[in-house]
Amino acid sequence: MEHIVIKSLDRINLLGEHVDYNDGLVLPAAIDKCIYMTLKTNGTENRCTVKSKGLYQKLVILDLNFH
Repeated sequence: MEHIVIKSLDRINLLGEHVDYNDGLVLPAAIDKCIYMTLKTNGTENRCTVKSKGLYQKLVILDLNFH
């Protein structure tokens, strides 16, 4: 099964938090942490299963049929 791996680098805000939405000043800095996400098909067209490698359990099954 083909899969995609995504890596997202993390950051902290040294100054300001969520004030940039209103044209406020922030001072973000990169840190040495990141989050990985792996995506692969699960044989269904309308469900998404979300798991955590650290929790060893199925977290949630999402129904992708929007009504």
